[in-house]
Amino acid sequence: MAAKGAGVGRSVLITGCSSGIGAAAAHGLRARGWTVIAAARNPEDVARLQAEGFAAVRIDHHDSASIAQGWAEAVALAGGRVDALFNNAGHGMPGAAEDLPRGALEEVFSSNLFGVHFIFIDFTLTWTLGFYLSPKAFVD
Repeated sequence: MAAKGAGVGRSVLITGCSSGIGAAAAHGLRARGWTVIAAARNPEDVARLQAEGFAAVRIDHHDSASIAQGWAEAVALAGGRVDALFNNAGHGMPGAAEDLPRGALEEVFSSNLFGVHFIFIDFTLTWTLGFYLSPKAFVD
């Protein structure tokens, strides 16, 4: 177990902080000295996280614009650099695979593959370049 204060001076973006593992990780890492930027899909959850004292942003894995905006806000809140990414958010669909409609499976795939992937790409580019390069830089 890390010593208390092990994360001092470091920042982490945690997605899926509205409940469960994401919320527990946010509280635990903050207690260890990390600057936690907590992300949630619903604006009400973002407001609650802010009321709990977290820097919080809205990121919805189904919405590319939300991912780009949330990442840019997270980088700004972290002072220009996010040191770690805990890509916890996801979408589940209960039931037997053969009983799930195509649209439901596409929603799960969109969130759990594409959404996670694009946040990871933003994180990787920021780490590699040393600064955040907005996707708008690639648009005419």
